[in-house]
Amino acid sequence: MNINTDLNAGGWPEDSDAPRFAASRRAVQESVQDALTSPDAETTVDDGAWAGFSRGEARAWCEALFAYEPHGFVSPGSMVRAQALRLLENGGLPEVFDYPARAAALASRGLNPETYRQVQEQLGRRTFFPQDVTFRR
Repeated sequence: MNINTDLNAGGWPEDSDAPRFAASRRAVQESVQDALTSPDAETTVDDGAWAGFSRGEARAWCEALFAYEPHGFVSPGSMVRAQALRLLENGGLPEVFDYPARAAALASRGLNPETYRQVQEQLGRRTFFPQDVTFRR
């Protein structure tokens, strides 16, 4: 079994996609940093699933989790994902795909959005690209 050939035949991105993944990782890093340094980053969320997190932490967790632990590929999840991403882009805090609970679990283990992102990179995890999702009949 040639793992590279077999995995690529199964739909995994080719090595020629490395520049795309590097650019995506940089974009995620920038998004996480932007969230953590935004003007309202220190404001504590008082209600909802993100209660107890700062707004910056919650947005940074969303950016990292949407990139490294994606959900919502099949309808209605794809619609939920699209709406949640729009909400995030507009400064809201989406409470979808159990991301707030996942963030709390990771934080309880001593991770923050930046260290989580760094660990994902060190493990070689790829970021999510919508165009990588294909459906076979």
